[in-house]
Amino acid sequence: MEKKKGLAILGGSFNPPHFGHLRLAFEISENFSELVSQVLIVPCARPPHKSAWQMLPFDLRILMLEMSLKDYPHIEVSRLEGEREGLSYTWETLLECQKRYLGWQIYFVMGIDDYVQVADWYRGLELPKLCQLIIVSRGTTSFADFCAATKVLWPSSVPSLDGEKFCFLPGESRSYFLDIPWLNISSTMLRDRWRRGLSLDFLVPDVVVKLLKSHHKEVKEAWREC
Repeated sequence: MEKKKGLAILGGSFNPPHFGHLRLAFEISENFSELVSQVLIVPCARPPHKSAWQMLPFDLRILMLEMSLKDYPHIEVSRLEGEREGLSYTWETLLECQKRYLGWQIYFVMGIDDYVQVADWYRGLELPKLCQLIIVSRGTTSFADFCAATKVLWPSSVPSLDGEKFCFLPGESRSYFLDIPWLNISSTMLRDRWRRGLSLDFLVPDVVVKLLKSHHKEVKEAWREC
């Protein structure tokens, strides 16, 4: 029997992309190899929860990701958000992915910090209608904590009893828990280091450092101080 295609979607601003982002894509691919055959990185064009003030141009962020991942065909970079008008709502992104990847099982990846606030997202509690969820711990959340948070969001959710770390959600969806080593790197920290003239070596891929230098004017405009 042919294995069903699984697509894991990893969104974010990637402003700039760093090794924490890229390692997470690999962890998803490796830990969910039986379910996921492709990881799709989807940079936001106009994120609704963040100011666009300090955002690098969309095409530059795409280029940084594409160059960083050019040797890894199982991780794809999508321009989907740049092709749509309006804010980049996850609900609409998932709807579009369902159209473009017809017949694939969609998995949406988010950190535990976002997960506990998903009720505040646009149609956040309805996301399981469109996808399975993969929730990534930042090293401070246990499976029991995850189950408790899931119960708050969806009171009818039920933890798996067979030793696997997931919860059954309303309908036929699941929310999977993934506890992995977390690289404590943030784009906010990297932007601050860049403003202070500090090195980003070994925090981002070499190609990202080169692109930040070759696009210095655009970076300075985007990351200028308030």
